Amino acid sequence: MDLLLPELDSADSLVDWAAVTASEFVAYLLHAVEGKITCELRLDGEHLYVSVEAFDRCEGACMVPGAGRRLVDLISTDAGAYTNSNGKRVMWAAAEIIPMGVAAA
Repeated sequence: MDLLLPELDSADSLVDWAAVTASEFVAYLLHAVEGKITCELRLDGEHLYVSVEAFDRCEGACMVPGAGRRLVDLISTDAGAYTNSNGKRVMWAAAEIIPMGVAAA
């Protein structure tokens, strides 16, 4: 993360956030999905996004909010879940990127 975002004081905390978020999503999805689970990190200049996707074998019935999802909601700027056009369940979260010298709200 230091190489991608050298201007950030909080690069280490973003690494921690991404690791916790991805692991919570994977743990949450493991009992309800089949096949390959894919994780993606994406930067848009203002936010770092983590998303995890897999085929939902329960068609949403297993996707009740749990402790892991509540943790992600607490530590993220925004989070959500949806089913994409390919029938995969996608869980995503965003963390705000705060440049050096700018006070966090």
